Amino acid sequence: MKNLLVKSDFRFDIYFFRLTVAFIMAAVLIMDSGVLFLTDSFASMNNLNSRADSILVAINDRKVTVQDFLDFYKTRPRIARWHSSENNQKDPLEILEALIGKILMVQEAYTLFPHILKRYERDVAAFEQRCLIDFISEKEISQGIEISEQEIFKRIPEERKIEVHLRRIVTATEQEALSLKKQLVDGADFVSLAKKYSLGEEAQRGGDIGYMTFDKGIFPKKAVEEIFQLKEGKIGNPAKIREGFALFQVIEKRKVDTATLERVKQYIRQQITLERKRERWDQLLEQLKKDSTVIVNEALFKEIELSMTQGQGEGALKRMSGLEIARIKSRPIRLGEIIPNSSDTSLGGAKPWERDVASLRRILDRRLRVFLFSEYARQNKYDQSPEIKKNVSRFKEDLMVKQLITEKVYKGLTIGLEECRIYYQKHLSEYLVPEQVRIDEIVVQDKVTATDLLHQLQKGTDFTKLSKQYSAPEALRLKDFFAKGESGMGKEFEEKVFNLQPGQISEIIKTYKEFHIVKLLERRKEGITEFLKVESEIREKLLPAKKEKTLSDYIASLRQKSQIIINKPLFQEVVANVL
Repeated sequence: MKNLLVKSDFRFDIYFFRLTVAFIMAAVLIMDSGVLFLTDSFASMNNLNSRADSILVAINDRKVTVQDFLDFYKTRPRIARWHSSENNQKDPLEILEALIGKILMVQEAYTLFPHILKRYERDVAAFEQRCLIDFISEKEISQGIEISEQEIFKRIPEERKIEVHLRRIVTATEQEALSLKKQLVDGADFVSLAKKYSLGEEAQRGGDIGYMTFDKGIFPKKAVEEIFQLKEGKIGNPAKIREGFALFQVIEKRKVDTATLERVKQYIRQQITLERKRERWDQLLEQLKKDSTVIVNEALFKEIELSMTQGQGEGALKRMSGLEIARIKSRPIRLGEIIPNSSDTSLGGAKPWERDVASLRRILDRRLRVFLFSEYARQNKYDQSPEIKKNVSRFKEDLMVKQLITEKVYKGLTIGLEECRIYYQKHLSEYLVPEQVRIDEIVVQDKVTATDLLHQLQKGTDFTKLSKQYSAPEALRLKDFFAKGESGMGKEFEEKVFNLQPGQISEIIKTYKEFHIVKLLERRKEGITEFLKVESEIREKLLPAKKEKTLSDYIASLRQKSQIIINKPLFQEVVANVL
């Protein structure tokens, strides 16, 4: 049971909530039908917080307090950002309507699927555990961490405290860089050589790339070390970089500006904070392990491993799911309890535990760790916290709404062929295909070689033979058709290529670091993509809007058979004083 590590700052798993509310928010409109506004005036409130439990909305038998609305508003940041200068007063009402729409669906879900939560007992328990761990993090782990400026400054690497004014010459090979380095040592001018030979995009500036800081991984570590060893005016040895090899010259070194240093300090502060939190988690874990008896069934692990080596991992795990894999505080943990749910989207569909017993052991370790922490939280009565209870209740409601949307609202919802055709006819301009070409090409690094190859072609040498020999793997040679703006080679390259006729060979075309000779193979004229080729794309495009309309209509039907009473004066006061 060693090496039970804990990530600090666990976040609530609100996957189902986000899925559900995204649908609701997109669909719920401001609808007056079925809504009764109370018009009786209330005495003005000196302190709105004292009225947090006042009833803001009554939805059938459900009472929504001011605090319920504020919680909904605060915990939905994307919705809260709906504010706009032109329509600022409308947004709170939209959010209130969104809350009403959700509650109506919750009520309908409980009517249609009264026992469905039994299916999600494991999900609810796991969610509550994460809430408890998050609560520990907030109330104990994250409290009172103090970090001095001196400690932060000591942790800042020297290369992040200064910035360097650099020139560079970029070459394709190390041999070319060494040759240029010799010329520079013999007195050649760096700026002139950079303009003439460098493949870098800053070549026309004499290789000047300005002042650089080294906190973003712009250059490889070895290149950075080489730069920091150089004195002002000196030139380093060839350094391997992404574009090839570089000769760096240091023009000047200076301290970074205050704003840059503050960003670095903030990053270091966050690193130290995370380290302190991990230390606290580890200390708490060790203490809990001392106070608990944890027993792992090693014999069962060996049996599972043997089954995996025989290619029977999945079957063995199902067969043994009821067996005890571990025991903690006399509480047995069955193998089936630690296998992740199929609904766990963080796994991306992968099931490594079916072929790797080490992965299964890691899952068990996490399960035991979560159990220890959640039990600790319950011992401290954190599970009785109103915050925890609210979040668990919301999670259950989100599960219910998800079930309703899946089984009732969207079930059988499709986009028909005729709908796709109508959209296609109305939006033909969206399916206009521009002129495209397909080419073969020769790509070399220097003009001398390119000139020699062009002469060979003019004498009748086979283009395909030379292109196979001289084109880079990532070249456009014999690849798919492309339109202007899609080659990645720049406007000048494409203009020259598109001016060729099929079978015609270009002159030498220079890009920022290579020389090209192009043969135009085929040309496709501008046209409209056939309907059958875009039918599935249209269907995917139309489906979200149809879902939105369907959900909106469904919520409207729920409103028609419901009684909704909004305390309008109280709502206006909330908007004026809080929102």
